Amino acid sequence: MDDASINMTFARVMRILTWAGLIVIFVFGILYLFGINAKYDRSLIMQHWDKPASQFWLEVKGREAQGYAWFLSFIPSMDSLAMTGIVLLLLTPLITLLFTVWRMRGMYFILMLILIIEFLFSVFLPLL
Repeated sequence: MDDASINMTFARVMRILTWAGLIVIFVFGILYLFGINAKYDRSLIMQHWDKPASQFWLEVKGREAQGYAWFLSFIPSMDSLAMTGIVLLLLTPLITLLFTVWRMRGMYFILMLILIIEFLFSVFLPLL
């Protein structure tokens, strides 16, 4: 494939996934604000919003949030579903790179693989 085709694929996938992530955040965020299937009490959240994350979760949940996956245990709730949009936005560059790396040749392919490995380290290393 030529450079223009790879660039268009990259841009198209990036645009679609970014809009999808923003729509997920917006839709489930609005549903949460209307109080539909919320896991955590909105008034309690607003009382402690100004605190550091560790203290905020102690006040709201009664314990600290460990790692990134804390919201997966309450996935049917609107506040957790809004977080899936953030996860989609987080993974958008990786997914976009995976869509385009297989069309690369030579040194570009090697550089893209290095970029993907660096991205994976930056996302998953804090979990260890």
